[in-house]
Amino acid sequence: MDRFDLTALTVRTFYGHPQPGLAAPALGPGVNVVYGPNGQGKTTMARAIHGVLWPETVAAARPTYTAAFTFAGDAWSVDVEGGVARYLREGQPADRIPLPDSSFRDRYAFSLGDLLAADGDAFADVIRRDAAGGVDLDAAREALGFRAAPMQRLKLTGEAEEAARAVQRRRQALDGLRAREDRLGELADRATDAADAAELAELYRQLDEAAARTEAAQAADRVVGSFDPALAAVQEDTLDRYHALGAAVRKAEARRQEVEEGRAEARAALAAHGWDSVEAPEPAELRARAAEADAAARALET
Repeated sequence: MDRFDLTALTVRTFYGHPQPGLAAPALGPGVNVVYGPNGQGKTTMARAIHGVLWPETVAAARPTYTAAFTFAGDAWSVDVEGGVARYLREGQPADRIPLPDSSFRDRYAFSLGDLLAADGDAFADVIRRDAAGGVDLDAAREALGFRAAPMQRLKLTGEAEEAARAVQRRRQALDGLRAREDRLGELADRATDAADAAELAELYRQLDEAAARTEAAQAADRVVGSFDPALAAVQEDTLDRYHALGAAVRKAEARRQEVEEGRAEARAALAAHGWDSVEAPEPAELRARAAEADAAARALET
């Protein structure tokens, strides 16, 4: 038979009330004695131990507690909250351990009054009788004339019980695998939904971008429509001609500046010789005199 040993228990709440300090962090193998005055949590701890084995029996008390134990040589832990238990086996999620139905739990709980009422009986005999529902199996066997089962039959019975427990464990493992398979199917469906959602989001993004571009084009059309109609006659080379005209204007401005500087130098030279009071001829007269000089020069050449 697989051995069960409770090694630690911490109760946080029971019946909705906090239970500060209600913990047994280092339970040992064999018999553990919990003692103390009334109202210190002994009964609550006993109920929590029942909840470790059968969480549904304490669900109405809305408990929260954690426990550690060993079962069949493996290290287990359980976290119970509101009657819902989450088991870990060697640090991995696992189903609950195989136990008799919770309707048999009273066979594993004996009151001190019942034990003390067994006058002269051995402690182990009292536990065995109470575990059998209060029936003295040895006395009943003798009264009915039954003989003790042969060792071979007991061995076969034990092997059959062990096989039944193995089948139960395999069924629980199969249930766990099916639950995980359902979980994987659910995750696959969620992944498909997520991919569909991402594709739809990308489509919405593209539609939004297209709408933004359409709106920008319409705004540009409105701006063009607000220009003066005369701009429609603008030629393709207008900008080039505009730049060429600007260059010619800048060149003329530079030439005018040179002429002004030359005239200023000429006035300064006249002033240096005392001729600044001489009236300078008008430009038209200067051009006429220059033309006469050119004509005289050509006449002398001929």
